[in-house]
Amino acid sequence: MAREAKVRPNLIYDLCEGKTKSLDLDTLNNVVNTLRAMTGSDYTLTDVLEYIPDDDKG
Repeated sequence: MAREAKVRPNLIYDLCEGKTKSLDLDTLNNVVNTLRAMTGSDYTLTDVLEYIPDDDKG
């Protein structure tokens, strides 16, 4: 996945574990497009992102 999306493997791990603090939009676009290409499924941003407000991180 990381190789195909042209991102660091640690980024993919951090995304999966919810440890990513920030993410460049171009990188996010690469990840979503790579998921689409690898699986043949129509992924969108809502499939890979979850918004958690700061006050809910507790």
